[in-house]
Amino acid sequence: MNSHPVRRWNLEPVEARRCLLKAQVFEALGCPNRAVKEYLQALEHDPDCGEAVLDVAERVLDAGDAARAERLAEAVARHQERAARALGLLAEVWRTQDRDVEATRALRRAVELDPGAAQIGRQLGEVLGDYGKFEEAREILERLLERDPLDPYTQGYLGEVLRQEGRVAEAVEAFSTALWLFPGYSWASRQLAGLLCELERPREAMRTLRRALGAQPRDRRLKECLHLVEQIAGNDLAQSPRPVNGRRDLMA
Repeated sequence: MNSHPVRRWNLEPVEARRCLLKAQVFEALGCPNRAVKEYLQALEHDPDCGEAVLDVAERVLDAGDAARAERLAEAVARHQERAARALGLLAEVWRTQDRDVEATRALRRAVELDPGAAQIGRQLGEVLGDYGKFEEAREILERLLERDPLDPYTQGYLGEVLRQEGRVAEAVEAFSTALWLFPGYSWASRQLAGLLCELERPREAMRTLRRALGAQPRDRRLKECLHLVEQIAGNDLAQSPRPVNGRRDLMA
């Protein structure tokens, strides 16, 4: 009789990988519902598949299939260790469906679960800013910057909240800091250029956009904005100074 103990193999991860492979095959064959079923099976076998499933959900959402992204993210959210990222993705889905209250609730919960998750914190700051809850939005973004003061994206989001709040000088400073950290940050460059035009400083706006184009020479939106600001600067030189109503919107 064999006295060695029987070795018990954990086959769950193997089954999970098999389900993931089948899901990818179904995706390639154009069978999205069957693919979702396999992704959910993979999670049942091995919750560690959550990150892979969330990657798929983000890709699916980018492709415009909010319903399928929601099913996948909700399944992952049931596993506490990955709930924060899944809740952030669900909030994205719900915002596309005008379910803003649910989205805000999901983001608050996600920040509670993972206070250091910068992307989720930025999402919540953006939502609160859109609702006019500027103080709370700033507090969330400033806490993120205490953890990572060199994060250009959080600096940019803070600049946008300050702009919405009407604190223009501070917004200019925040956007400028974001661009100092990441000179090719296209969105922040356009936002800062818009503010500078509002302040009747189009030459500074041109310099801002040209620096950004030096880092991102193929960025079409930067080129369009630079062309617009050059026209504004030319008009301002040719005519007496006047209000610059509406210029900021063209930078968005």
